[in-house]
Amino acid sequence: MSRMWINKKNKKENVNKVSCWILAVIFAVVVFGSAGLAAADEEESKEIPVLRIDGNVYDESGANRWYTEDPKVEVCLEGAAKISDKEIRDEEMQGEKIPDKEMQDEEIPDQEIYCNMQYEITYTSGEKKAETVNFTEQEEEGNWRYSFEPAVWKEGKNQLRLWQESETGETEWEQKAVICIDKTVPAAVVFSYPAGSEERGYCYQTETEMLVKSQDESSGVEKIIVQQDDGTKLEVEGAEGSVYLPLGYQGRLEAYAVDYAGLESVRSSSEQIICEDEKPLIAVTGVGKSGEWQKDLPKIRLWIGERSEKYTCSAGLRLAVCYVNGEEINRKYYENPTESDSFTVKLEKESVDGSPVELMVHAVDRAGNSTVRKEKLYIDRKSPTAEMNGVTDAMITGEKCSGEIVLKDENLLGKYEVSVTRTDQEKKKELILNQAKQELSEKEVSIPFVFEEDGHYECRIQVEDRAGWKKSIGLLLTAAAR
Repeated sequence: MSRMWINKKNKKENVNKVSCWILAVIFAVVVFGSAGLAAADEEESKEIPVLRIDGNVYDESGANRWYTEDPKVEVCLEGAAKISDKEIRDEEMQGEKIPDKEMQDEEIPDQEIYCNMQYEITYTSGEKKAETVNFTEQEEEGNWRYSFEPAVWKEGKNQLRLWQESETGETEWEQKAVICIDKTVPAAVVFSYPAGSEERGYCYQTETEMLVKSQDESSGVEKIIVQQDDGTKLEVEGAEGSVYLPLGYQGRLEAYAVDYAGLESVRSSSEQIICEDEKPLIAVTGVGKSGEWQKDLPKIRLWIGERSEKYTCSAGLRLAVCYVNGEEINRKYYENPTESDSFTVKLEKESVDGSPVELMVHAVDRAGNSTVRKEKLYIDRKSPTAEMNGVTDAMITGEKCSGEIVLKDENLLGKYEVSVTRTDQEKKKELILNQAKQELSEKEVSIPFVFEEDGHYECRIQVEDRAGWKKSIGLLLTAAAR
């Protein structure tokens, strides 16, 4: 019987060798006749050691299990029967003369039996460790065991190969296993924000995709858990991915990674995040009624605010800019989130040719929402003018005289009244010209006149522009037209 994995110690020395042809013949018949049967029995009886990890028998499913501490790894050969003294002696004497009957019955002491085993460990780095070791017998007879020192294992996947070779170098048995070890927690989760959001204080005007990422050098990251302020948990599969924050979200995110060994990273917190799409509000006072002309430069009071109607959050003001006739006159940045602000703007522009002064206010919040408010102001700071062409005050003429009354304003006239009264030699008064108009839309009006008769003429003119500025003139003249 071949037992190449069995080694023997304390072999019996000086065995007497006796030749006996009868016994040799009988022995040959017995040995060679039963060789096939013995070989078959050996195949069936040959035992393959059992690999145990933390007391459990290893199977293929164990290749995906990760240990967070060095496991106890043992190779066990259980229930191995010792070879009998007679078998040992017969093995020693094959091919030699059979001893006599007396020698056959001689007692041979029990043998200490052990076997050699080879192993090789391939680490994740590609480095290898190989060694030949011996089984040692345990307290229970027939149980043989080898325990690996914890120091042989490294973090990552340890590819273990166990085998035993015969004296001829043939592999009698082989066993493979993967022992995975991960003692290191994953890296802290890193948040990635949309480009440019840092300038706005991580505020967004749409639902927002937030990127999260971690890494683990041993077992790898299985998932990332992201938790909102209200306790809602979102799960990202793998080492990186995205979570979506809806409009109306305000708060910080907390996240941690979990590797395949079940180890958790430290908690990471994001910056304060706000998602809202409501535009800022702008209120303007001091501009007067729409289309109304003003005599003086107004002091404009602006109020800009972030009052949320749809959500419980607001991004806060970031910028306010004022323009007059397209020219920037005021710009204000808000370094800290501000829900409202008010300030005064003094205009230095006046209307020309009846055109309004255009005021524009542009407000932007930290989410990028913006509002534009436009106002038209009509400002006239000058009085209209009135002239009588063709005559002068206190004029005396002996001829018929004619001319025109000219009313002007740099913007728009509002209304006017013109009257001319003649007093004859009998001191009788006659109203020869009486004209009035309201709601003018011109900036200039011309009124012709003719004085054909003798008499004293008294002219009175009053004009008012749209801003309420007034101008009055009066003339006296004496005419002897005939």
